[in-house]
Amino acid sequence: MNLAQLPASTACFWTKSFNNSSGYDTFALCIDPTGASVYDCELPSGSSVVETGPSVTPGTWHHLALSWDGSNKHNYFDGVSVGGGSHAIGSGNQGMALGASRGAYYVDGVLDDAIYYTRALSAAEIAQLAAP
Repeated sequence: MNLAQLPASTACFWTKSFNNSSGYDTFALCIDPTGASVYDCELPSGSSVVETGPSVTPGTWHHLALSWDGSNKHNYFDGVSVGGGSHAIGSGNQGMALGASRGAYYVDGVLDDAIYYTRALSAAEIAQLAAP
């Protein structure tokens, strides 16, 4: 991800909703107005788990990733673990949004190599993907 500028409000460039009527997300990778990376997920009950990580610099490429194995969520920034925890994340058959969150909060920048795996990646695999 390479942002042209920081968003005016939190902008989620990749979301996977599990309940469109309530706006619950299985996960969301976002950037807040200060540039901080935001790793968001909702539990099956709808309770939100929001964790922030390092800040992005507009005009610079960054790699953000989230890996979840069904019990444990891991957040990554430029290939390095920046938090996570044991969470039961909600799931459903709603579609993904890339570049915007549910039709709003558009990201002004470039996304490259957006990949969704159907399995949890290891820390070593994430680091390899983040390597230039």
